[in-house]
Amino acid sequence: MHATGGRRRSPRRLLVLVFAVALGTRLGFAFGLYPFLAPRFEELDAYDTIARSLVFEGRWNRELFVERLPAYPAVLALSYEVFGDTDIPWKALQCLLGAWSCALLFSLASRWATAPAAALAAAILCFHPAALLYTPRPMTETFYGFLVLGSFWLLALPGAPAPALGCLWGLQALTKSVAWIHAPAFLGVRRPRAWHVGVSLGVLLVVLPWCVVTYRSFGRPLLFTATSGRALYHGWYVTTHVGWFEGTGDRNREAQIELVRELAQRYGQVALRDWDVARRDRAAWDLALEKIGARKVDALFLALRNLLLTWTLGRLPESTVLYTILHGFVLASAIVGYVRLRRGKAAETEPAGAMAWTVVAYTVLHAVVHPGVRYVLPVLPLALALAAEPWGRLAGRKVPGAFTETVQRRP
Repeated sequence: MHATGGRRRSPRRLLVLVFAVALGTRLGFAFGLYPFLAPRFEELDAYDTIARSLVFEGRWNRELFVERLPAYPAVLALSYEVFGDTDIPWKALQCLLGAWSCALLFSLASRWATAPAAALAAAILCFHPAALLYTPRPMTETFYGFLVLGSFWLLALPGAPAPALGCLWGLQALTKSVAWIHAPAFLGVRRPRAWHVGVSLGVLLVVLPWCVVTYRSFGRPLLFTATSGRALYHGWYVTTHVGWFEGTGDRNREAQIELVRELAQRYGQVALRDWDVARRDRAAWDLALEKIGARKVDALFLALRNLLLTWTLGRLPESTVLYTILHGFVLASAIVGYVRLRRGKAAETEPAGAMAWTVVAYTVLHAVVHPGVRYVLPVLPLALALAAEPWGRLAGRKVPGAFTETVQRRP
C-alpha cells in the first residue's frame, strides 16, 4: 500500500530542512564564531599562499606545486580573481558545499533507510565539530569531502552518467593524492565494460591537462605530492607523544619543528637550503623509516592502536572524548548496516561495498601515516550513510525516503 501524498512529501521537506539548517549553522559559525577562534589555528597547508601568489603576484610557485595539487588552490584563486582580496566569497562557497554535503548524505542514506534515520545521519554531519571547524579555513577538507560524497552519491544513483562520476573522481585526484585509494572501490563495482570506460574517460578528461602542464614544467606529471615523508614523520611523532584521550594539541607543529631540527643536524642547514621540496621529503621519509625500523614491535602496536585513534584524536582532550563516543557509535552502526546491505539487492550492495572499502582504506592508511579525525573526515559521511540503515530498523517498519521512492517509481 502506497504512502499518502503528505507522507511522500515529508522526506522532501526534510531534505530542504537539512540543507537550510546546515547552511545556517555553517554561515553562523564561519562569520560569527570562527573569527574569535582563528588566532588559535595556524594555516600550514599553503593553499592560500599558492592562490594569492597566482592572482596578486602573477607568480607560479614551482616548489609549492610540488607539495600541493592544483584543484583547491584554483578555487581560492578564482575567488580572489573575481571578488578581489577578500575571503568572504570562498568561505561562503565552503558553507554552501558543506550544506550540500549534508543534503547529499540525506539523499544517499534515504536509499536504504527511513527518512528520520537519514535525517539523523545528516544532522550528525551538520553539527559535527570538525566539519564545522574546517568550513571557514583555507584547507581542502570541505571541498574534498563534498567531491568524495558526490561521487558515491552518483554511484548509488541508477542511470547516473559514468563520465560524470569519473570527472568527480578526477577532481578528487587533483585535490589530494589519497584519492587514488578509491580506485579499487570503483573498479570492483560489477558494471558493464562501457560504464568502466566512461568512468575512465571522465578521469582522463580532468587529470590529463594537469599532467601535460606539469610534464612541460617539471619533466614529469605531478599526480602525487611530495609530502608523504613529512606525513609519515609527523604521524610517528604524534603517535609516540599522545595517549588514548590526550588530544593532539600542537603536536603537528612540534613535529615539524623536530623534523627540521633533525634534518639540519644530519645534513647541515646550508645543504638543506639548496635542496628542493622532493629531496627534503625523501630525507624525511628515510628518517621516519629509521625510527620505525629501530622500534618495530612498538611500531606495530602503535599502528594497531592508531586504527582506533584515527577516529578519536582531536585537538583537545574534550573533543577526543566526544569523538570516541560519537564515532564509536557511528562505526559500530556502520558495520551492522554494511552487513545488512550486503544481503540486499545489487543496487544497494555495490555502493555499500565501495563505501565500506573506502572507509577501511582511509582508516588503515592514516593509522600508518598520520592518525587524527581530520584525515578521516572525508569518509565520515560514508560511515554515516551505512549507519543509517540499522537506525531506521530500530524505529520500526522501513519507510522509503524521498529518493528511494523516486527510484521505485521508475519503469
